Amino acid sequence: MRKLLLTISLFIAGNLPAAIVLNMTEVGGDVVMTMSGQLNLLGLTSSGSGSFNAVVDPSSLELRTVSTVSEFYSGISGPGDIGTGGATLATSGVGDAFGIYTPSSEFEVPSGYVSNTFISSTTTWSATTVAALGVTPGIYVWTTPGNLDSVTLNVSAASVIPEPSTYIALAGFAGLGCMLLYRKRRASKSADCKS
Repeated sequence: MRKLLLTISLFIAGNLPAAIVLNMTEVGGDVVMTMSGQLNLLGLTSSGSGSFNAVVDPSSLELRTVSTVSEFYSGISGPGDIGTGGATLATSGVGDAFGIYTPSSEFEVPSGYVSNTFISSTTTWSATTVAALGVTPGIYVWTTPGNLDSVTLNVSAASVIPEPSTYIALAGFAGLGCMLLYRKRRASKSADCKS
């Protein structure tokens, strides 16, 4: 029931208006985060630029999509953490730069970003899980001053869907059980005939 409620809430949150939407989930043994949308910088204060690596640091909330140069804009409000884990560099990140850095209340956007320009990226942490990264599943929202815009992060752990080989193994065990039951009944009938 809890997983159903989480799935429904993620679906609803994914359909709420948000300038930037990030979805972090487990895919085939990796954690993949997609980001897309546009951000209105009105009300935010330019606070410099610099280089950074694609990373997730749930406890101090440093979340960045690709390793590149970006511009920082301060003035955001929202949660200060998304879990208890430490910093983990991403294995890969392709697309546009975007980041959330709550110690300075900043969003980070591509160098030269113009308000309301569409951006997107995909970031991967290979051979890990959301839990191993220390990220707590849930929905996190940050807003700009005056609630002119928002950024939504949807985090979900892997759904428990068995691999096809699991179904084959279960079918094999069921077949073996049926065969043993058949032999037992057959042996029982043959013993009754001999009496």
